[in-house]
Amino acid sequence: MFTTLLGGELVGKMDGRKQTYKGGTLRYPRTRIVLFVLVPALAAMILTIAGTDWILLPAVRDMLMRQKKEALQKLTSSAIGILRHYQDQAKHQVLTVEEAKIKAADEIRSIRYSRDKKNYFWIIDLGAMCIVNPYARHLEGRMIADLKGGHGKKFIQEFVQVARNHGEGFVEYYWQWKDKPGQIEKKLSHLRLFQPWGWIIGTGLYPKDVEKDLDLVSDRMTGLFMDISLFLVLIVILVSGLAVRLERRRQKSLAALDAANRELQKLDKMKDGLIRDVSHELKTPLAKQVMQLEMLRDLAMRLGCNDEGKRLFDVMEGTITRQERIVSNLLELSRLEQGGRKYRKDPVRLDDLVREVIDDYRQALDAHGFSIELALEQVEIIGDKEMLWHVVSNLVNNAIKFRRKDIKPILSIRIKMTNTDYECRTLLSIKDNGIGIEQSETQRVFDKFYQASASMEGTGVGLSICKRIIEDLGGKIWIQSKGKNKGATVIIDLQTCKKPQEI
Repeated sequence: MFTTLLGGELVGKMDGRKQTYKGGTLRYPRTRIVLFVLVPALAAMILTIAGTDWILLPAVRDMLMRQKKEALQKLTSSAIGILRHYQDQAKHQVLTVEEAKIKAADEIRSIRYSRDKKNYFWIIDLGAMCIVNPYARHLEGRMIADLKGGHGKKFIQEFVQVARNHGEGFVEYYWQWKDKPGQIEKKLSHLRLFQPWGWIIGTGLYPKDVEKDLDLVSDRMTGLFMDISLFLVLIVILVSGLAVRLERRRQKSLAALDAANRELQKLDKMKDGLIRDVSHELKTPLAKQVMQLEMLRDLAMRLGCNDEGKRLFDVMEGTITRQERIVSNLLELSRLEQGGRKYRKDPVRLDDLVREVIDDYRQALDAHGFSIELALEQVEIIGDKEMLWHVVSNLVNNAIKFRRKDIKPILSIRIKMTNTDYECRTLLSIKDNGIGIEQSETQRVFDKFYQASASMEGTGVGLSICKRIIEDLGGKIWIQSKGKNKGATVIIDLQTCKKPQEI
């Protein structure tokens, strides 16, 4: 459709006939209308098909592979949990160590998963001896360091190297197709080291399975696009037939459409303003509450606020502070769980960091009458200073929040370096004489949203965040308590960067 407005006259062209509209002459070539509708439709179909092959399907392939890798990591974590279970039984002398290993190997050997129930787990040790391989039982008990897969790759040696250097990882190699020794296919395995027994446990996927899933997706998308293409062809035919008649009607609606367009622009501006305002309010509600509370407090002070009014302001300020902490903790936990936080690995003076946290909380500690005991060895560790500050800050805040009201509160923080033949470690302990917890709950307190009592304030994510941060930095964290009202000690084990005399 082509129309022009010349000297107040609307001039158009359709189907070869001439028409006068408001003093103008209208000419309508049908061919141009058909091309005007058909060419964009065909171009859209071609671009859709090309985009599918060059962009969408590769993106789907990458997404499927990421999902499969994440699934492998979860599966190996589950298998590690089985090994830990039997290790605990040996530790508590329910079984001997050898009995525990045999039972653990038997259980791992029996596990099958996937749609065809043919995917499995394998286990070797750091000396490259095969412990479990359900589809190659003849290898069990043998040293297989020189075992070659397809293309002559000694992948067992790579398994051991990855386990020793990184603790876990992915290795690509060629191996038999599930339970078919005569069929060799590319395989990607995720392995993880179980340090207590020196076992390497892993499971894998075949990229061929991913390609099958991708082919299924591609077939479905092709069918969908064919249906859409057929639908578009029918639409083009219908639109081409209707275009001639609709053009005349369109001419008469130009004025009304122009007025409606102006009104729509006004509404669009109103919509943009509304979205902008709502976004601002959603992003900064707590900040606005703090600002408004401060303004109200200043006004009340100028008007002569009494002690009860001051107390109410303190209560409101404390409530807002707790809301800010809850929101910050929930957002931080979400970022950590999704891998949104990239850790730095820098030298950090842990003793200086502890003193900074104590200084930040000095006012709150003094307000509640805390006696502070510091025994801090000068030590430098490898870690992310900001995230370590978050951990220590959270633990000091917990000591304040869960103090006992009937005795003088005590906060004792110690840093001690321990040396072994293999490495230097740093132990940071934060001890209080607060309300404590039952010994049966010392593991559960690190669970997300867990609270020992429903009456406790907060969301129960603080210690979960601490545990996630410390473990991501390669450390360990645990809590000790002799029971209710007997205080608690949180201990953090981190790798030491330098000995004290080297600082």
